[in-house]
Amino acid sequence: MKAYTGRGPAGIRTTGTASSMPDDAGGAIQPKRQASDQLKRIDDALRRLETGQFGHCLYCGDPISVARLDHDPTSESCGACDED
Repeated sequence: MKAYTGRGPAGIRTTGTASSMPDDAGGAIQPKRQASDQLKRIDDALRRLETGQFGHCLYCGDPISVARLDHDPTSESCGACDED
């Protein structure tokens, strides 16, 4: 499958495979759901930033590495908890 990278709603960077791209009008629901999920993750990250919880794992409370947050600023867990 061919991978693609593009910009979704509000300029959010998206990645996926050709199989996740809509083939017809009925397939357009999946990208909308993905965009909605991503916007929720962003809202959640902003809420954590406002409350001082941003950058800390929601499960164990340990700091989330800067490299992990650079890769995905909406990360909710540290590497150890993400593996569980």
